[in-house]
Parts: sequence; structure tokens; C-alpha cells
Amino acid sequence: MEKCLVCKKNPGPPKTLITIRTLHIRDLGGEKKVQAVGNVIEEWVCGSCIQKEMDHALNPGKIIWKKTMLYAVLAAAGIAIAVFFHERVLRIFGAAAVLCAVLCLYSDLTKISKRRKSTIDNSPEENNTFYSLELIRRNLPRKNGEEDLTYIPMERSLVSASLGDMGVEYGLIPEIARQVRDITAKHFALSSSAGDMETGKIL
Repeated sequence: MEKCLVCKKNPGPPKTLITIRTLHIRDLGGEKKVQAVGNVIEEWVCGSCIQKEMDHALNPGKIIWKKTMLYAVLAAAGIAIAVFFHERVLRIFGAAAVLCAVLCLYSDLTKISKRRKSTIDNSPEENNTFYSLELIRRNLPRKNGEEDLTYIPMERSLVSASLGDMGVEYGLIPEIARQVRDITAKHFALSSSAGDMETGKIL
């Protein structure tokens, strides 16, 4: 029996994903992105792990505290450098550290607030889909040698998606976006045919 990808215990409903392999090649002409479609995989996340992730989003107090302390230390170090060192370069560096801490904290708090709001506004089904995919992606390998690995959920909406939209959302070049769409369309066509056959047997 398959196990939850996170806690390795309770099995959950499977999610089907398409692996995308991306290699960044740098030469005198700049950077080029080479992509290929990898394996189609199935992974599981249990309801308990999904609920924990949702609880963290809805009650982010501990996360906010940790981030505030982290950036407070950075800001304090910057202030100390700016005050106690007389070299102009170091004082500029200290001021930059303080500014960086403030901006980073503001950015993180904004993201946390948006995440909490979207979790409140979304339906249970939407939250289940979002957090299960997030946990799966977080716990799957992100590198294979020099290749970056990303994972696209095989959802019916991809069948009618434009190549441009897929490129923007998943960072795909047009040819790979087309392959992903074709694989997804074939998957759902086969699933539909299998369902029709089962219905015929019952009738």
C-alpha cells in the first residue's frame, strides 16, 4: 500500500503529476533553457498532513514570530555596524541591512496574510487540492544533477488551456507545453473510455 509522502504513514488519494526537466545552459550568447517531459508519477498526501498545513496558514502566529525575530537580528546587526563603524562603506552596508530586513519582513507578512485570506475564502475542496499539491511539490526532489525538476498536476483544465497560459503559469517553452497538454488529454480520454467500458459491463 502506498504511503503519505510527508508522514510516511496514512495513505491518501493519489495525485498524478507530470515531471518537467529543465537545464539552464549559459554561453556567450546568454542563457538558454532546455526542457524535456519526464515521468508521469503518482504521489499521495494524507488528510492529516493537509489539515496541519491549513492550520499553519490559518494560525500563522508562530511563523510570524520566527520571521520577526530573524529579521530583528539582521536589523540590529545593521544598526550596530552603522553606529559603531566609521568607515563610510560599512555604514552604508549597515543601513542596507536594516532596509533589507524591513522590506523582507513586510514582504513575508504580506504573503502570510494573503495565504491566510485565500485559505479562508476558498472552499474545502479547493484548499485540499492546493495544499496537497504544495506538500507533494515540497517533498519531491527539485534537482537531478544539473537539471531542475518541477511537477505539473495533471488536471482536466490543462486540456483546454492555451500554450501561452501554460508557459506563464508553469514556466514551459511552447513545445513542452504542447506535449504536456497532449499527455493530459490522452490521460483523460483513456480514463473516460475505461469508465464507459465499466458502465457497459454493469448495464
